[in-house]
Amino acid sequence: MITESLVRYIAKDMLPLSSVDGIGFLEFMRTVSPNYEVPCRNTIKRRMLGLYLTEKNRVASDLNGIDFIALTTDCWTSRSNESYISITAHGITNEWKIVNYIITTELMDERHTSINLKEKLLDIIKDWNIYIKVVCIVHDNAINIKNAVCSMAPDIKSRTCFAHSLQLCVNKGLEDKYIKDLLSTASSIVSHFKHSTVASKALLAAQKNLKISTNKLVQSVKTRWNSVYAMLVRLNDSRQAICSVLNDRTVTTRTTALTLELNESKWELLEYLIKVLEPFNLVTNILSSAKTPTISTVQPILKSIVDNFLKHDNTDLQQIQTFKRILTQEFETRFFDAAHEEAIFFLNIASFLDPRYKNYFADNNNDGTLTLIRNFIQTQLNFDDGAEINPTDRDTAQHLEMTALDILFPDNERCSEQNELDKYVKENTINKNACPLAWWKENSSRYPNISKLAKKYLCIPSTSTPSERAFSTAGNIITAKRNCLSGETAKWLIFLSHNTKQ
Repeated sequence: MITESLVRYIAKDMLPLSSVDGIGFLEFMRTVSPNYEVPCRNTIKRRMLGLYLTEKNRVASDLNGIDFIALTTDCWTSRSNESYISITAHGITNEWKIVNYIITTELMDERHTSINLKEKLLDIIKDWNIYIKVVCIVHDNAINIKNAVCSMAPDIKSRTCFAHSLQLCVNKGLEDKYIKDLLSTASSIVSHFKHSTVASKALLAAQKNLKISTNKLVQSVKTRWNSVYAMLVRLNDSRQAICSVLNDRTVTTRTTALTLELNESKWELLEYLIKVLEPFNLVTNILSSAKTPTISTVQPILKSIVDNFLKHDNTDLQQIQTFKRILTQEFETRFFDAAHEEAIFFLNIASFLDPRYKNYFADNNNDGTLTLIRNFIQTQLNFDDGAEINPTDRDTAQHLEMTALDILFPDNERCSEQNELDKYVKENTINKNACPLAWWKENSSRYPNISKLAKKYLCIPSTSTPSERAFSTAGNIITAKRNCLSGETAKWLIFLSHNTKQ
């Protein structure tokens, strides 16, 4: 019993297996359980494999009870220069709850070509026996993974990470010369206070003296544009304290102060940038949620950003006007261009199946799109296309036989698909802060066919953030201190850390 708890403790807290050899740990165990013999690390490893297999079977059983599964995937390189691939699985249960699992994080020694990525993905999907359930794979914008997913199967859709695409748009806007100069100086200010103990202590004292927030400054990271927003917010919050320390010659030399100076116009630009970046920060937070559907929110959010936050405003600074213009152009290229027609339509379907946004197209006088959506859904609901509804019945003779009999002997008591669709269209939308899955749980019996499609589309994440979170765990587990950890053991630890029930 103690050994099992010890293994779970190591897995959940992402500790090295060598923890059991630590002098302090052994002393602690002698105190709490003098008669307990702490197992060696090989025994712990053996027990961990057993726990991994038990938990894997549990997760596999959970996935077996789900009709449709969406995956996210991403690749990552450790500090020891080893390449890993992570895959997460997402679905909606019969109780209308979203479930999220990391099904693997494992070494990928092969070159990351489209063919190798495709084979790796297929091997993992088949190992989990979920091939017929997978409806979509979400990934970043790299061409190799795009081609890999697109070449897998017609029924498995490829979708790029919306957060990544949004980041590329914002980064383009931040390339404006004046904005780049501001961000460069802002980053230098943060670095100065992070690397100087004297300056850091002086800043904290100034913050307390001015009775303002004592939050530490945040450095921006190139791969995460919202860290730029976080950096600017913290700088603006501590503006008075920063200026006070930089003007104090007992703390900051004149040369350093001149290098780090932000004049009034730059502070003004910084404030404007915070305002224009705030909606994008909110969008990232909303669409990174793992507890509620996000794919259905993408199209309404895009339109809202363009209509409400990127409109030309004569009161904007010239640099902000340029930023908005660049982002509007990037949005048009990345999200609204005819080249993305299939992806746009896919997102529109998801929005229609979300009771929060089902009237989005009618409200925006987009009757043509609404007609296309209705026609598509009606096609999906037809009996002779029933295989699209439930992937567990794909290509089985029994299903084909039942479809033929249903057509020959129609059940008059059953609401026709057309009537079901008409009824759904006439339903009132729910509050945008309400849970769409709670609505579907309550109304699925009224819409038995459309609700299946809702499960199919609403299970898809709008971002590949779940896979990126796996690498946050991987970074903790595969540290420089433990770079001798085998890929297989790392795989078990990451899996157990995320998936083991409390």
